[in-house]
Amino acid sequence: MNIKVLEPHSSVDWAYVQDIFISVGWGDRGGIQYIEKAFRNSYRAWIAMERDTVLGFVRALSDGVYYATLADLVVHRNQQKQGTGSLLLQTALSDLKHIPTVQLMAVQEKHNYYERHGFKRVETSMARYLNPQKEQLFLLSRL
Repeated sequence: MNIKVLEPHSSVDWAYVQDIFISVGWGDRGGIQYIEKAFRNSYRAWIAMERDTVLGFVRALSDGVYYATLADLVVHRNQQKQGTGSLLLQTALSDLKHIPTVQLMAVQEKHNYYERHGFKRVETSMARYLNPQKEQLFLLSRL
């Protein structure tokens, strides 16, 4: 497996990326054009490849100085529990080591996984969701 930083000019088969989102139940993310735009607008993105096949990815949103937020750490359902996600996460954190605060959002079932990688639960985050179903995934108090 090879982890590479996605550069803005990189060629990626975005259909593979969309397939990974679909494989984990995140849907088609609105279409390939939106997926590509999200990746290209990110501070940095990392993709796990095996030959020409995308196995997983993670991307960072950042000011490059104080804060970074990891988004979309996703590994194809058939590739999970083989170390791909951990390798992606370790690579991203290594590349972001100059940024003092790296945060992410995760559903509760994944908290222990991220804690094993040095993340801590925080009480200082707020969010606004336009999609009520997504809101219910992440809210602490369910009304």
